[in-house]
Amino acid sequence: MTRPDRPLATLLALLMALPVLAGCGVPRGQLSGRVLYQGKPLPGGWLTFRPADPRLNAVSVPIGPDGRYEATVPAGDVTVCVDNRELQPPPPPEEPPLPPGVKVPTPEDRPGAPPKAATFGLAGNYVPIPRKYYQAETSGLRYTVKKGTASYDVELR
Repeated sequence: MTRPDRPLATLLALLMALPVLAGCGVPRGQLSGRVLYQGKPLPGGWLTFRPADPRLNAVSVPIGPDGRYEATVPAGDVTVCVDNRELQPPPPPEEPPLPPGVKVPTPEDRPGAPPKAATFGLAGNYVPIPRKYYQAETSGLRYTVKKGTASYDVELR
């Protein structure tokens, strides 16, 4: 190699070594388990892990109808919260009562009406849980995520 090529080779070597020197990012843990309410699987909702380090993003994952979840979470201390209000059925509309024997027709009552459209969102059923679990600040749920794979069941009382 001639002398004029040496600065370019040094620069290329430095650029290639930079990712190694900087590290590969934040270590992460793979968590899986169940969310239980009063000892039974919670059939749906969102599970959120909020890292103690404010520079890291919270991780939210869906809870399956069987109460199971899987998440990749930054290693370290996290607070945990559970929210299933999205599954709560809306309150019935307040309409004046109809006279006896009168029924309001729906689109499904017409012959040849198209089937109801599929709904998108969370799978599962709403089960009322204490409001404190909706937010990380009030849930009282804490966990230390370690690098690698772990099982963690979230128990709500």
